[in-house]
Amino acid sequence: MTKPYTKVLSNLVNDRKPNVFLIGATAIGRDLAPRIAARVRTGLTADCTSIDVEENTTNILMTRPAFGGNIMATIICPDHRPQMSTVRPGVMKKPEKDETRSGIIEKIDISIEKEDIDVEILSVVKEEKIR
Repeated sequence: MTKPYTKVLSNLVNDRKPNVFLIGATAIGRDLAPRIAARVRTGLTADCTSIDVEENTTNILMTRPAFGGNIMATIICPDHRPQMSTVRPGVMKKPEKDETRSGIIEKIDISIEKEDIDVEILSVVKEEKIR
């Protein structure tokens, strides 16, 4: 089911060329991230528990469990962009509201063809609750 998302996000990454691209380490994110990384020809650090920026560079320090969780490994990707990672929910804390900051919301036109979608929902059956 991630095929159309993979196409759209891969095209967006190739077009915009971000320095960093983060995806939530959710069931869908864990399926989607390696597909995008392969299409944009970059590495992927999966299941990060900590993200930081290396001092005096634009490199991201991506920390994740290794060897069955017995040690923590910090990985950097100095030579390829974007730096990609899946990040566990709750790793990044919500900052306090700051009225002086703003962002730009851009509408992005996308194109999905019928062959981009592998799944067709034929029907939805609501299950009755047993009392």
